[in-house]
Amino acid sequence: MRFLLVFLLMGCIHLLSAQSQPVDRSFLSIVVIPYTGPEESVRTTIEKSEVCRAVLGQVNHIFQQRGYRIKDYMAILRLPDIVPSTADLERSEIKEAIKNAKVDIVIYVEIKLHELSEGDRKLELRLKAIDQYSAENYADDISIESTRRRYPDFVQAVKEAQLVNRLRGFADQLDLKFVDILQNGRTVTVKIGVKASSKVTLGTPVDNSDLDLIGTIEQWLRSHTTKVYPSSGDDTSWEAECKLSVLDTNQRTVTPFSFRTDLKVYMQQLRFSKLPLQLKDVTVNSVIEIIVE
Repeated sequence: MRFLLVFLLMGCIHLLSAQSQPVDRSFLSIVVIPYTGPEESVRTTIEKSEVCRAVLGQVNHIFQQRGYRIKDYMAILRLPDIVPSTADLERSEIKEAIKNAKVDIVIYVEIKLHELSEGDRKLELRLKAIDQYSAENYADDISIESTRRRYPDFVQAVKEAQLVNRLRGFADQLDLKFVDILQNGRTVTVKIGVKASSKVTLGTPVDNSDLDLIGTIEQWLRSHTTKVYPSSGDDTSWEAECKLSVLDTNQRTVTPFSFRTDLKVYMQQLRFSKLPLQLKDVTVNSVIEIIVE
């Protein structure tokens, strides 16, 4: 029991020490957007609601203070061809905007306003931070409420010290996850498939190599990821989960999309009886799928 307590204490000290060390968080980009109802537009909600703008501004400010890179959702919406006019397209609008912005984390904020009595108001927020690639919950659903007071308006409640401090607590959750992905990487799934019409299989030997195609790919993955978990597959289909470092050796940001590009470039230079591979990818978020045609 004493050993267990010592072990847990050492783990907490290590985590707090890692969190307190100066680290560059600017490679992790964040966009903060409000939840909306089925008939509401995110754009309209932000434009018309002063309280919404104040809340998003407060959340953005807290994360900017810690060095995270903030993407402005309204600026994202000004990109060409991303201006749907109906509520039916709202989810597609958000997805497309985030995709074009190359955002790492999406923070959703649900805002509720409570008029309890004359001049007595309370602001309730519910926040969640989601990884754009893996959909992993980086900071759990939490509910934050202002103290029930006679605020002149709800914007004043946004500035309340207790509410701001609890928002900082939400940011602390994300900081802990930041340390985790910085140390251990982000989980991605790599899938390699072969069309029936392809001239090669995953078992076809690579020119000037002692390895077949999948053996060569797996060797490359082990040298470009922090870990490759046990794989499964046959001559036409192969799959494995990997831990992908979020920074390369030159301290440049690595995303599943940039990693996919590097893997494709590597595979395209392989030769089979002098013939190159014809490839197609259908990568979605943290699932990297490449088809040999």
